[in-house]
Amino acid sequence: MWIKRMTKPFNRLKLNIRFTILIGLVVFIPMSVFYVFVYRFAKYQQIEGAHRQMQGSLNQRAIVMENAFELCMLTTQSVVNNTSLEQYLTRMRDGEEIPVLEIVDFKNNELIFYEKLINSNPSLENIRIYVDSDSMYEIMPTLYRKDRMRSFPWGNTYESGKWEFDYPNKISLESMRLSGDHLMGLITTLNDSEQRELAVVEVAIRMDTAYPEAFQCDDSQWNAFVDNHGDVYGGGNTKSQWNAQAQDIIKRADGTDPDPQYIQTKLNGRHVLIGYYPLSNNLGALVELVNLQDEMDGLAGMALIYAAAFLTVFVVVVKIMGLIVNRLLRQYNYISNTVNLVSGGDLSARVPVLYEDEEMGHLAIQINHMLQRIQDLVREAVQSETLVKNSEIRALQNQINAHFIYNVLESIKMMAEIDEKYVIADSITTLGKLLRYSMRWTSRSVTVAEEVEYIKNYLELINLRFDYEIYLSLNLPDEIYQQEIPKMSLQPIIENAIVHGIEDIAEDTSIYMKGMLEDECCVIEISDAGRGMSREQVEKLRAKIYGDVDVDEVTSGSGNGIGLKNVQDRLQMFYGSEYGISIESQENCYTKVIVKFPRKKVGKTYEINLNRGR
Repeated sequence: MWIKRMTKPFNRLKLNIRFTILIGLVVFIPMSVFYVFVYRFAKYQQIEGAHRQMQGSLNQRAIVMENAFELCMLTTQSVVNNTSLEQYLTRMRDGEEIPVLEIVDFKNNELIFYEKLINSNPSLENIRIYVDSDSMYEIMPTLYRKDRMRSFPWGNTYESGKWEFDYPNKISLESMRLSGDHLMGLITTLNDSEQRELAVVEVAIRMDTAYPEAFQCDDSQWNAFVDNHGDVYGGGNTKSQWNAQAQDIIKRADGTDPDPQYIQTKLNGRHVLIGYYPLSNNLGALVELVNLQDEMDGLAGMALIYAAAFLTVFVVVVKIMGLIVNRLLRQYNYISNTVNLVSGGDLSARVPVLYEDEEMGHLAIQINHMLQRIQDLVREAVQSETLVKNSEIRALQNQINAHFIYNVLESIKMMAEIDEKYVIADSITTLGKLLRYSMRWTSRSVTVAEEVEYIKNYLELINLRFDYEIYLSLNLPDEIYQQEIPKMSLQPIIENAIVHGIEDIAEDTSIYMKGMLEDECCVIEISDAGRGMSREQVEKLRAKIYGDVDVDEVTSGSGNGIGLKNVQDRLQMFYGSEYGISIESQENCYTKVIVKFPRKKVGKTYEINLNRGR
């Protein structure tokens, strides 16, 4: 009731006004939905673009960091495994006085390698070996006394195999290059054969070179490296608003997840995208934060502009639609009158077209086309019904002709038996069975047993023509005999084997039929020991069978494979494209046709009344 009360004022309006209002709603609602969708899609694209950019940049930075770690570890391994270095340090620890010339020779032959390695690899900052000896000669920039380690934060608390991050590059009285305050290094002890410490090895690279973004942060982007203990290194400018929330940023990611994570969230009331990228060497993770607030604000501003433009366009469209509706109503009246005439049975009625360039004019034209099509379909239906009746009459005539032929054959058979021509009588009996099977089309499918019986009769007549004998060797499971196939699916294959494979040989031979049951299909292989085919002939025949050549080419000439193509087409028409026949052959050896069709469940097996061979 309340719906009627609410729509009553609307129903009192003029038809053109109601149309205009309805059209306006039809336009406004989808456009509003589309506008919201576009806005959300643009927002999604903005975030997705930032996500893809972050994913690519973090992946590249992770590769650089992992390569830096790998470089440090390989360099450390080369130092630890240096036998000459171990022997030299052992002599120093044992208090042996080493001649100056030998020290110079050691520097030029052993330590010079590490200097060249540093100079040739910009990523490698230093390779230092600290020896616990107050009397040794220091060989800069590689060999130092152990008390030099006290210049570093980790000098008194070092652990072998432990990484140290973001420490200054300084050694008192060092004359080598000093390049910054952001080193990360692998600290390892070098032991003798008895696992006693000989020296401490420091291999370091610059963090601001391996991961420069961690030291170039601002409010729009923040980067850092997090080690396995949760310590954060980097963050860049201390004025960045995100430095104070470093731990909160790290906690947004699941530290137990080995895969990269990308989290869109809000921090300090701002939209941000956080990327957490664990390194494959399990030494830590790269963290990146991108401030999306400016992009979101810009998108919101554009959304307001588009909303205003949308409302303006909507008002203009509604006014234009009101004018068009007034003009279209005249065409609508013609359409309504014509529909009434058609509903009364007058299919010759047509709609007068006032405006061919307007929608209602197009509708009138389409209605006229539809009415013409209906008349044509009625005419075609009458013609089709006539053709069906004529086909039934011709089928009845064929049945009469078939009965006449059977009766004539029976008369000839009786005459042959009277004259004791029993071979002729048996041949006529076989021919009658063949004709009866060929002319019986009440069902499009037969059992394999019926098709095989037909083939046996066919071979019996074929053998009358030749001085040699063609035998049929059967090896089919009982279940296959009960399967249904399209009529005349196997006989054309037998005929093809005789005409193209056996006739030229002209000697006793056999055709083999072998059946196999698979999960959901049956396979029958028909093989002959005839002349076979070359590889080119097989490919050409397959192209014809599978429809890869023009129909005109297939239907011209002898030995053209049209019989096998018909079998292929019928099997696929009955069962689908996954079933059909395939060809295998070897020249002067054999030809095999493989027939594949679906397996149907059958009832209790029965004894097949077939002679399994001849």
